[in-house]
Amino acid sequence: MTNLVILRLDGNLLSDKLPSELGEMSALVDFEVQDNLLTGNVPIELARLGSLKFLYLFNNKLTGTLHTGFRDLTSLAGLVVHSNQLTGSIPTELGEIKSLSQIYLHENNFAARLPTELGELTKLTWLRLDQNTFTGPIPFEFGSLTELARLYLSENDLSGLVPPSLGQLTALETLLLNGNINLMGTIPRGLCAFGSAVLQFNCSQDLCGCSCTCPS
Repeated sequence: MTNLVILRLDGNLLSDKLPSELGEMSALVDFEVQDNLLTGNVPIELARLGSLKFLYLFNNKLTGTLHTGFRDLTSLAGLVVHSNQLTGSIPTELGEIKSLSQIYLHENNFAARLPTELGELTKLTWLRLDQNTFTGPIPFEFGSLTELARLYLSENDLSGLVPPSLGQLTALETLLLNGNINLMGTIPRGLCAFGSAVLQFNCSQDLCGCSCTCPS
């Protein structure tokens, strides 16, 4: 099956682990196994799929980490692995996959700091990192994601200032920061035009701006 280009097995009751032999399907472009009951790690052998553009593994019970070897997926446009039980940090090497336009890592157990290298993915339009336990600041480098339309960082443990560079994201349509009680400072003025429907944050004495009155 080395000539197979599309493999879609989504919406079944598949269980057990993903086989390492998937790495031998060198022509695969689209691999979708979402909405199953798959367990175990994401096989490092998938990093051999140099033609892969879409990797959809969401809504399973996958565990373990994302391997640094995924940097070799140089054609990847969509990394969609949300709603699993993945842990660890986001590999900084993801910043080397310049073709990425969508990253969905939400509803997992990822932790550690957000890598600044994600700011090098200038084709990104969607970045969902919400509902994990990420810590530390929002990287200033995210202000370089000029194609970004959706940035979801809510329900983490992020802290520090909201970087003014986010105000440069002119393509941004939705920014969710709520559920990070240790964020502070003033919301960049450039973001205030979004309105409450698409800009959500926890208004407090520590984090204010836009329609949220800052302490005098």
